[in-house]
Amino acid sequence: MVAEDTKQHKPHPEPLIAGMKKFPQFTKDQFLYVGDAQYDMQAAHAAGIDFGNAKWGAIPNADFSDAEYIFEEPLDLLKIL
Repeated sequence: MVAEDTKQHKPHPEPLIAGMKKFPQFTKDQFLYVGDAQYDMQAAHAAGIDFGNAKWGAIPNADFSDAEYIFEEPLDLLKIL
């Protein structure tokens, strides 16, 4: 997907919802959106899915206390499987 695929953009949930529709075999609780910005977290929560903060790209002082997961490095993603 590219930004032009939806009229709305993050933090609106439309881009995430559009992406999830491409995988109809999965339910919302099977999705995890990983990002490094508060807009990413807001979009994920507005779409009704969990959010994982990618700390390696995040703004150091940003508040990600509402994130379901905090990932220090990319390999941490494998720990939740």
